[in-house]
Amino acid sequence: SRRRTRIALIAGSERTLFDFGDFTSHSGVPLGWKIDCDALSHADLKCLAMVGKMVVGKFGKVVGIPEGGTRFATFMRSLTDKDSRRTLVVDDVLTTGKSMRAALEREDVDAIGLVIFARGPCPRRVQAIFTLALAAGLT
Repeated sequence: SRRRTRIALIAGSERTLFDFGDFTSHSGVPLGWKIDCDALSHADLKCLAMVGKMVVGKFGKVVGIPEGGTRFATFMRSLTDKDSRRTLVVDDVLTTGKSMRAALEREDVDAIGLVIFARGPCPRRVQAIFTLALAAGLT
């Protein structure tokens, strides 16, 4: 699947946010479709960062979960509040929540999480800009 995507990019095809196919999540879960946030433009991410700020409120530090969260973190960092000591952990897509839970555990007790898309329920202390409510088995 990744090879197909790379070949399409080389051939000049446009990258899409949603794609059907056989994919595997970072945590090893087989997926029948994926969300590819690399398709989001800088303008998209800037807007999503502003919406994310409205969702989570004040934060003073931003940590991005590699790979997807690092791009989003760049835009969120421009919105930090110097008076806040709260850490914000960000990622682009949450599927199982395993990476987010691990990242929150590494940070201070007041750390919170934000994702652009949640493919299901978010763990405690994590909020999503968009939550996909899908039938069982379609995540």
